Amino acid sequence: MRRISSASSRYDGQVAAVTFRTYPKPIPAPVHNLRPARETCEGCHWPQKYGQDRVKVVPKFAEDEPNSQTKTVLLMKIGGGNNGIGIHGTHLGRGPGEVVIRYGHSDEARQTIPWVEYTVNGKKTVYATSDAKPEGAGLNMREMDCIDCHNRPAHAYELPERALDRSLSAGAIASGLPFAKKTGLEILKTSYTTRDEAAQKIPAAFRAFYQKSYPAVYAQQQAAVDAGAKEVLEIWNRNIFPDMNVTWGRYPINIGHTDFPGCFRCHDGGHNAKDGNTITQDCNACHNLLAMDEANPKVLSDLGITEAKK
Repeated sequence: MRRISSASSRYDGQVAAVTFRTYPKPIPAPVHNLRPARETCEGCHWPQKYGQDRVKVVPKFAEDEPNSQTKTVLLMKIGGGNNGIGIHGTHLGRGPGEVVIRYGHSDEARQTIPWVEYTVNGKKTVYATSDAKPEGAGLNMREMDCIDCHNRPAHAYELPERALDRSLSAGAIASGLPFAKKTGLEILKTSYTTRDEAAQKIPAAFRAFYQKSYPAVYAQQQAAVDAGAKEVLEIWNRNIFPDMNVTWGRYPINIGHTDFPGCFRCHDGGHNAKDGNTITQDCNACHNLLAMDEANPKVLSDLGITEAKK
């Protein structure tokens, strides 16, 4: 009799689930059966490599008529290597300053983390919230690696506000179209039961707004309106899958702390050690804020990234 391996049995189960459509909707994204990042990600992105600080520009468009744009500029402290500095060095340092982080989470999505054990050079410090049980009792334990922050390295599901900001910044939606951000947001937040329904209603709704409210703009910039209508539909198609019960915010992104808890799962000011120390919530620990919601950040012109406006 042929011996069936556990891997073969698992794959057979997946084939059966696809055949009979018994798989869960939406598909869960667990980490307990993933190979460790040291066997995958770190084959190329090794922790010993030091990453220089990098400038990150975050565009934002208002929901007013001119789609007023502002920019936030961050100097990200990537770090790494054996120096124990920067984001990577502090969390995954190797060599003389080796860092190991274990944490306890109470939910499958790992969005609630009441207990953290931080070990550097063999010295352990436990940080816990006020309601956490001793030694993280009752929690699911995990050793932190790349995927705990970089949890959507491929298909990142955006929220509609962020997706529209990206499209407006890239020019896929013309920022000169009046109320493009506001109109796109209202359309995207409307519920559509199927992809066919969305394909019919989303572009039509975007065009109809300009045909009714700004007929002169529509007559003069019909190509821009049509391109914007197409892009709004593309945003919806990239992020919403009705057949799989995937809607806005279903798959959180753990990088950052703007749209989802992300960094603040631990860096919330509420994780304390017995010696009185707290997991820092100091913004400058991970980045320097060079400009915040400025229409024309001087730092960008100083760096030669944009021309100074006169």
